[in-house]
Amino acid sequence: MGVRTAAQVGHRALGDADALPLGDHHLGTLTGVALLGRPLHDDEIEPFRPHRHRVLRFLELTPGAAPRRGPRSPRAGPLH
Repeated sequence: MGVRTAAQVGHRALGDADALPLGDHHLGTLTGVALLGRPLHDDEIEPFRPHRHRVLRFLELTPGAAPRRGPRSPRAGPLH
């Protein structure tokens, strides 16, 4: 079992509010852009302890908190 899986099991099955799967790029981006306007690194999420996973989950459920994907390129025309 990897670090991410252990953190997910810790939060979902055991109720650990601080079980955060560190190393995922999208976590720092989501948290940082929503709260500070810039992506964060894993060590910058430390001030949210002991509720790091709760903070992340609230941000995931907030519409428009952070961009979910990059801009799409325009289509050249209809595909035939």
